[in-house]
Amino acid sequence: MLNDRAAAAPPPGFSYSPTWAGPVLDSMPWAVLGLDGAGRLQLVNPEAAQLLASTVAELRGRPLEQVLPAGFPAELGEALGEAQRAPHPVRGTFWLPYCQRWIEMSTAPGAGQVLVFWQDVTQAVTQRRQYQAVADHLPDLILRWDADLRLLWANAALEQRLGRPVAELLGQTWAEMGLPAGLQGPYAEHLRQALHAGRPVDYYYHLPTPRGERHYHSRMALEQPEGEGLRVLEIARDITSVVEAQARQAASETLLREAEQAAGAGSYHVEVATGRMQASDGLYRLFGEKPQSFTFTLDFINTRSVPEDVDVVQQALNRAVAGCAPYHYRRRIYRADGQLRTLEAHGQVVCDEAGTAVKLLGLVQDVTEREAAETRLRRATRTIQRMLDGSPAAICLLEAQRAAPAGPITDFILRGANHAAEVLNQKTEAELLSHGLLELFPGVRHTFFDDYVRVMETGHPWRGVRRYSGEHYQDRWFDVSAVKNGGGLILTFLDITAQKQAEERLEQANAWLTALLKGGQTLIWYFQAVRDEAGRPVDYLVDTMQTGPLTGPGALDEPAPRLTQALPGIEEHPAWEHIRQVMETGEPQRHEVQFDFPNLRGWFDVAYTRLGDGFFIQAFEITSRKEVEQELSKNLTLLQQSEAVAQLGSWEYELTTGVFRWSAGMYGLFGLPQGTAVKPHIYREMAVAEDVAVAERLVGQMLRGAPKLEETLRIRVGGQQKTLRIKARTMLDAQGEPLRVLGVDLDISEVQRLEADNLRMRLEQQQRLFDAVLDAQEAERRRMAETLHNGVGQVLYATKLRLDQLSGLALPPPGPKARQEAEYLLVEAIKQTRALSHELVPSVLREFGLEVALQDICRQLSSPQLRMQCHIVLDEEVPPLATSLQLALYRMAQELGQNIVKHAQGATEASLELETMPGFVVLRAEDNGAGFVTDPVAKPGLGLRGIHDRVRLLGGSVDVGSSAKFGTYVRIRVPLPAPPAAD
Repeated sequence: MLNDRAAAAPPPGFSYSPTWAGPVLDSMPWAVLGLDGAGRLQLVNPEAAQLLASTVAELRGRPLEQVLPAGFPAELGEALGEAQRAPHPVRGTFWLPYCQRWIEMSTAPGAGQVLVFWQDVTQAVTQRRQYQAVADHLPDLILRWDADLRLLWANAALEQRLGRPVAELLGQTWAEMGLPAGLQGPYAEHLRQALHAGRPVDYYYHLPTPRGERHYHSRMALEQPEGEGLRVLEIARDITSVVEAQARQAASETLLREAEQAAGAGSYHVEVATGRMQASDGLYRLFGEKPQSFTFTLDFINTRSVPEDVDVVQQALNRAVAGCAPYHYRRRIYRADGQLRTLEAHGQVVCDEAGTAVKLLGLVQDVTEREAAETRLRRATRTIQRMLDGSPAAICLLEAQRAAPAGPITDFILRGANHAAEVLNQKTEAELLSHGLLELFPGVRHTFFDDYVRVMETGHPWRGVRRYSGEHYQDRWFDVSAVKNGGGLILTFLDITAQKQAEERLEQANAWLTALLKGGQTLIWYFQAVRDEAGRPVDYLVDTMQTGPLTGPGALDEPAPRLTQALPGIEEHPAWEHIRQVMETGEPQRHEVQFDFPNLRGWFDVAYTRLGDGFFIQAFEITSRKEVEQELSKNLTLLQQSEAVAQLGSWEYELTTGVFRWSAGMYGLFGLPQGTAVKPHIYREMAVAEDVAVAERLVGQMLRGAPKLEETLRIRVGGQQKTLRIKARTMLDAQGEPLRVLGVDLDISEVQRLEADNLRMRLEQQQRLFDAVLDAQEAERRRMAETLHNGVGQVLYATKLRLDQLSGLALPPPGPKARQEAEYLLVEAIKQTRALSHELVPSVLREFGLEVALQDICRQLSSPQLRMQCHIVLDEEVPPLATSLQLALYRMAQELGQNIVKHAQGATEASLELETMPGFVVLRAEDNGAGFVTDPVAKPGLGLRGIHDRVRLLGGSVDVGSSAKFGTYVRIRVPLPAPPAAD
């Protein structure tokens, strides 16, 4: 391929060496087009073919207008047409939409031909636009003036300062823009100096504004772009803060100057074997030499190079030769006029079939300005990046996304983010870039999105404070600002949640403080010290006062100018000593004290705090509390005295904490030192053995919080037994849950002893009464028995004797039969008289005892129709029954047996049972008759009524029952007197 190119004849009208020009063009990073007079492409390198979306073979020799791709910009086509017609170079920067690239064009016209150079400047243009956006957001004015001192260009800061669009101001002088007359002349003079002096000019001036006088510093520098007229670039900065404070330095940002020049280039080839070098005319010009005036050599280049660059370049060439690879290097050289320039070379190594390097081909370009620009750009980029990354605010660069070119905005694509944005969004820059804002943060649609769209549509900046919840943000506050930047936004947002929360807490605290001061029972004063010549405080001025809604005896009249006047006699009051201590030591003081001043009476809780050369007093009125405390103290004293006199104690059990508190009386009841820690289980520990179950029940009810608690418990204290009557009630909280148990323990040991003595006395009295009644009844029975035996019985017996004497007499009928009947009646009367006399005086009880007497009753009352049995069970441990009690039981058994015989209709079996047991004797009578027709308890007969009376006198009980199925029963239970205590 190279050999073919080397053998080809050069296109007509083009003069270059065909031996090496082809490879040089192929290796150039620029696009090179050669057009003849007819507009045909006679020269095309691969870079140009790529930009034209074609190949070299398809393009060469064809008219340019026939090979232009779709979407080729019309303005570029016009510029190419002008380049073919114009005798001068044509330059310009153009956008190729079909390949999304910016190119910078320069032309070199010749006789019947024109060379066109396209350089890819996409990165530079993008950076320039970004810097333009930065310039528009800088607070500094950036202006460009022409030689007539008329405005050529300005950033957005001019519009913000003058309140007029920049477009309206272009072409005007400062005077026409409204600069004060006093500044118009000096300002124009400095601009002229910058134009003619050729060096930067500084100008300091000040202007009156609605915000006051403002100071400015303008730096003016000459610009002379190639092919354009002279102009001045001005940067004006508001330095008011520097002038006023003289301690702060305003951060400076310098807009990088863009210098556009038609780039010169040179080429060469070197034979590796001989080292012979051929250079183009352009390479001579790069070194400031006359083309082809001498033979170019590597030694010549090295002697003109900065020494430290020679080895670096040689190593790059050696690596390329060894690997037959392309190479690239930069070297610094000194031109013939002494200028230091930086050259950049791109080349390739030509190797033979054996892989041996044969030639070095290279294209050299002077990149001094570009390198300087890159250096400045890197510095500026680092500066801006440091500023962005050092900012506490998150900053993002957004690009508007539309469904159609003129359609509505559907989203914003993130194109840049500083470090604060990464931290706040919890994503790296790589995770943010090229993603949609709504894709990453859907919650933005309902909060900020409409504001962002409005900024894009109107071009007006926006700032707002909003609450946001979404994604990983939970109820956060942000201070957000958005500024239009070309086809997108520069977005700044700062998380101010902590500030908002602090503001809310501060507002709440202020509200609380205001409510406290307005509605509290608090006196608040601030006193300023009044000192004598020696500096000692002798009095205090009332500086600030807040009395609160105090009325009545605690109210304070209008404050006097001094403390001693406000409170006469304060020097003798204990409060004066506290004031002295807080002023001398600075330590806060606090005490409760009673004031009895004419305009301030009552008890107060007073706090003193040193502040500056004075002190604050906070006095909270506690008169009511003190009165309550005194009343409580009096009640406590009365309670303690009452507990001591009444032998009682009170207690409190907290259900939530398990705390068990006793009064002094409780410790006295239990014989424990006052203050001893106690638990509810102490009842179980000190209970007598017989009452342990009662104690456990008591403790369980207490721990459970039973609504009411009432128990009688015997405990042993110091070898003595005490009987406690315990009553308690459970208190509930606001929700109705048990909160605490309040109880009282009363020592009823003495009361029980007195009751026992009283009962014993009453029982003894009742027993004596019973014995007296029984003795009277028995005496009457004996008298009646003697009367029957000695009176009626003797008369009946004498009558029978007299009747027997008439047995020998003959009597007419019916005399004998009547006498026989009379004898029978007398015999029956004598028997009944003897039986009645026997019943009235039970000799069998006296002679044989109760057991035989009861069996005698059953035997006498038994008949063929009614069989009555007798059962007697006497406990051996029970002492013998008293004679009076035996007699009473006998009489009641007689009455019960006779009632069975008389009233138990249809009864065939009956029984009498007597049983003694510890403490009681039981007498039972039962039959299997038809039972009572009427209720025997409601309407008792004389017999049962007498039994009830006897049992009542004995302190016993009677249980009567009857049914047609089971018959009738009567159960009598009589208590036995306690045995006498052993000595």
